[in-house]
Amino acid sequence: MTVARRNFVGQTLLANLGAHCTQVTACTSLSTVLYSPLGTAMLIVLAYNVVVICTKHVNYSMEITAKDYVQDQQLYVIMRYGILACVLLGMEVMFIEV
Repeated sequence: MTVARRNFVGQTLLANLGAHCTQVTACTSLSTVLYSPLGTAMLIVLAYNVVVICTKHVNYSMEITAKDYVQDQQLYVIMRYGILACVLLGMEVMFIEV
């Protein structure tokens, strides 16, 4: 059974994936590109950039501004989670629009 599964992945799945990825020129709109495996990979990279890297930048920016302007620790936590919620909601809206 493992030989048959390995042959399926090696011959059928990878061949179909390669053929599908090379036919991106046949895509006529953004939605057809996003439904392709290439579009899925692009959305994964975009989600990583938005969530991980943007969160790091927001936390760094909050640390800098909180030292000077926010003296209350509870207010600082509320501001940090509020900005994080705005980033996540913006990402959700972006994916719904696409």
